[in-house]
Amino acid sequence: MKTSAFLALICASSSSMAGGYVDSQIPELWNGPYYGAYFGGGAASADGSYSQVFDETTFASNAGVVIANIVDQTTTTAPSLSGRTNGSVVDLFVGYNYHRPTSEFLLGAQLEGTVFSDIRSYVSSNNAEVVETATNLLNGDVVSKSHATNVVANYNMTSMFSIIGRAGFLVRPNTMVYALAGPTEGRFELSYVNNVDFKNQTQWQLGVSAGGGVEHKFNQNWSVIAEYRYLHFKVESDGKRVNDFNAPNAGDPTLIRAFNLFYNTSQKINVNMNIGKVGLVFRR
Repeated sequence: MKTSAFLALICASSSSMAGGYVDSQIPELWNGPYYGAYFGGGAASADGSYSQVFDETTFASNAGVVIANIVDQTTTTAPSLSGRTNGSVVDLFVGYNYHRPTSEFLLGAQLEGTVFSDIRSYVSSNNAEVVETATNLLNGDVVSKSHATNVVANYNMTSMFSIIGRAGFLVRPNTMVYALAGPTEGRFELSYVNNVDFKNQTQWQLGVSAGGGVEHKFNQNWSVIAEYRYLHFKVESDGKRVNDFNAPNAGDPTLIRAFNLFYNTSQKINVNMNIGKVGLVFRR
């Protein structure tokens, strides 16, 4: 009799292992809303292309007589830019899990928003081609020359918003492995291009996020997450600027020089990121 009672106690203890949760409790532990925060960091590659057209027209007159009318055009192209992306990010998230009773599988979705990001992309090319052409409209003379130059561009990603879907499998009643994927909207700031400051040029770009992770529950309210994320964005930036000004000659007021400057810049950058994340989750 005592032996039968002891065996029954062992069986009951075995069924209540894995964090003290039994199978009948699984639905209460995973179904419903949750909230949390991530911290992550990592690095990956960046690549792209760059082109710029710079037009300058110089018109000079002396006492009303045109003495110079020259058009200069400089075209810079870098069909292949390469570089790196690195930094860290802090996200807040809210989500919901749908879990059928006694099932080892569950589905979920979460909304994420960045509260801090110092992710930066740096790309460059050492063999960008520059073609300069000067045309004198008075006599039709054309002078053309070309040379190689270095092109550098920096992008900062200041924030992200993501809608993530999750599919999970319970390897233990209190431990889940899962895959995830979803769209991510990133805010990029073009901070530097070839000695030109573009700190006010910002844009939102739609990208993708995918990966997987493990979530482990300590009790019904708290759990921790370890996660891998891959992010990809294609950032396209077009910039135009026109400057017009007159420059009288201080020594000869009758000599007037008028300048028209026009910039047209186009960039396409592929931003990739491999991020490792850890997170803390709370459930009511």
